[in-house]
Amino acid sequence: PTSKPRPHQSVTSQELVADHLDRGLTYTEIAEKYDVALSTVSKYIQQAKRQRAKAPAQ
Repeated sequence: PTSKPRPHQSVTSQELVADHLDRGLTYTEIAEKYDVALSTVSKYIQQAKRQRAKAPAQ
């Protein structure tokens, strides 16, 4: 049987970004929710903002 990953290990950058941009959570709230470092949250969100800026509007 495969062992399930702990929740914070399976979190995707999309989930972090959605929590911030779509749900309005702060970086600190997201870091605590997923048990990741604040710098990790910041990095993912900055990357996503750059990608969204480059992508054509849906």
